[in-house]
Amino acid sequence: MPPALLDVDSASDELGLFEVDEAWLPSVARALSPRAFLLGNLFRDQLDRYGELELLADRWADLATERAGESSFVLNADDPLVADLGRGIPQVTYFGVEDDSLALAELQHAADSKHCRRCGHPYSYEAVYLGHMGRYHCPNCGRERPRPDVAAERVVLRGMTGSDVRMRTPLGPLDVKLPLPGLYNVYNALAPRRWP
Repeated sequence: MPPALLDVDSASDELGLFEVDEAWLPSVARALSPRAFLLGNLFRDQLDRYGELELLADRWADLATERAGESSFVLNADDPLVADLGRGIPQVTYFGVEDDSLALAELQHAADSKHCRRCGHPYSYEAVYLGHMGRYHCPNCGRERPRPDVAAERVVLRGMTGSDVRMRTPLGPLDVKLPLPGLYNVYNALAPRRWP
């Protein structure tokens, strides 16, 4: 999920939703001063264009610090690099998966984001849902996955026909029939549509 920005024209109350390339996010955000950011994940597919994922995460972290108090952030709690951006800044909403029936047996060899950004120690995973996304903590410094405000508590993947998802939201449970296949689209659907 590429980053998305929500911008509001205060004169007309018109909304604009912009899907932005990962590397261009800081430049576009500085030009628009958006009201909200939706940051879903950082995966290896960005490496061919931008080098290390940590470099992108560092640029996003600088932007989050700059925009703290000015913009709200909707962040994937299951992606350690993305979740880390919300630590210590106001107006953060987290989303993630909490259905262990989807958990993989172990972290895959080619998984990204295996090490804590604070101390560099390898994360310990209690559940891995997709790539490096899951429930994790650092056994060295104690940093851990934030508790999601919106979570998929039960997911039934139905192949190409879609998914059935039971969500926990701040307004109560919500059952969704998603007409798109795969866990990746469940993550996309979890990102709150009502911006903080």
